[in-house]
Amino acid sequence: MKPWLAALLAAALLGCGGPKKAEQPTPEPEAKPEAKRGILTEAGKATQRSAEGDRPVLWNIHWEAASLTLEGDKPDTGSFRGVSGDLFREGRKASTFKAERGEADGSAEVLELIGSVEILETEHQATLLCDHATYEGKTGMVKARGNVRILYAGFTIGPMPEAWATAALDQAGTPDTFKP
Repeated sequence: MKPWLAALLAAALLGCGGPKKAEQPTPEPEAKPEAKRGILTEAGKATQRSAEGDRPVLWNIHWEAASLTLEGDKPDTGSFRGVSGDLFREGRKASTFKAERGEADGSAEVLELIGSVEILETEHQATLLCDHATYEGKTGMVKARGNVRILYAGFTIGPMPEAWATAALDQAGTPDTFKP
């Protein structure tokens, strides 16, 4: 074989300029989480929607004053004074509420109502009164604690230390007996 042909074949098999380094992919820059920031506000209102499915409304809340933690431009958590609003179940208004204070955690979809809590449902003419109530938006359940009474047309249940109910107050009971 002619020397120039052997050199040409060797160059073709090995490539010109020696072995190439494997190309490293350029790493994507990491997305930084949006910074959380706190704000104080006077009277206002907000609507909490579920993060799932077609994002049904979980609650509407009105307040006299609030301290909100924002993630981006959306409230993530909040502490409220002088609250009122509506509780929703499966995207439909189930009852109204009012309380001295409230705490909302949008990520957990939980609303805490504190102090002289009243939850009113007009269709069944029912009112739940207590010291502290937790509304779980994912389940549509109200967990009431402290001097709990449920008033229906013609009779009252309680007082009792704790009761669970649907947001429409059409089903209620103690935690050990409640079955929605």
